[in-house]
Amino acid sequence: MDFLVKHFGMVVLYAACAVVVLGLVFLPGQSGLLNHIGSTMSGWRATDTSGYTVYVSESQKGYPVVEYSRADALTTGTYSISDIITAKDCNGYDARLVVLGMTLPGSGEAVIDRSAVELAFPVRGMYTLRVEARDSSQRTVIKKLTIPVN
Repeated sequence: MDFLVKHFGMVVLYAACAVVVLGLVFLPGQSGLLNHIGSTMSGWRATDTSGYTVYVSESQKGYPVVEYSRADALTTGTYSISDIITAKDCNGYDARLVVLGMTLPGSGEAVIDRSAVELAFPVRGMYTLRVEARDSSQRTVIKKLTIPVN
């Protein structure tokens, strides 16, 4: 018996303490520690999920679609950006379109003013445009378009 008390006495003491602490924390009604703290936090009981509902419906919408709108190659000259590139949002409305950069055939990057509404294609070849489309919900797409010029 002395052997059992000596070796298992602390285990019994620890188990008794654990039962008392768990009893204080999880007592039913308003007397338990968790129930007492939980009753003071009214925000946890009445959570507004309307923001999450809006998030779920908005996240299902698609990003803007950017396309080269011509079926044929361009000829050298100056064109309005809206005549050669279309950008539509998920509802079919026009999205804001900005040309970020243009690579000329056989050479480097051309300097592009982001507020420009026209682009010049001075020589024949393949031009690469990097464009950004942004819809009214601030969804953004950056796309590279290859435009042939004859």
